[in-house]
Amino acid sequence: MESAAICLGAALPCVVLCDILMSALGTGSAGPVAPRGAWAMFSLLRALPERPFVHRICGPVVTAVVGAAWIVLM
Repeated sequence: MESAAICLGAALPCVVLCDILMSALGTGSAGPVAPRGAWAMFSLLRALPERPFVHRICGPVVTAVVGAAWIVLM
C-alpha cells in the first residue's frame, strides 16, 4: 500500500506539470486536467442568468479554477 502511495505521489506532480506545459504554454494540445476543469466550470456558469456580468467574469473564473486545480494537485 505504501509503494502505491509513493507512485501516486510521484505521478501526480508529473501529470500536473505536463498539463501546465501543454495548456498554459500553448503546445497545440490540451492536458488531462485543464479541459475537464474548464468544462465543469463553464457548465456551472451556464446555469446563471444571461447577464453581461456573467459574460465578463466567465474567463477569469474558469482560469482561476484551472489554476486552483493545478495548485491542489501539486
